[in-house]
Amino acid sequence: MALMALMAAWVVLLLVQATVYSSLVQATRQFAAIRIGALVVSGAQAVTGDTAGALALRHCSRSSRAR
Repeated sequence: MALMALMAAWVVLLLVQATVYSSLVQATRQFAAIRIGALVVSGAQAVTGDTAGALALRHCSRSSRAR
């Protein structure tokens, strides 16, 4: 019985570790995507000189990736 309790604790630890790792990877990807998007918008604004046009460009690029 003690062996089962010890194994259960290790299984829970491994499952939590996998979940935390997955969450951190997803958060890192999302953070990188936001930063890249901000750089794209900043670059578009620098090229066009128009904030609204830059945001429209960003919106169009997001729409095309979602398909």
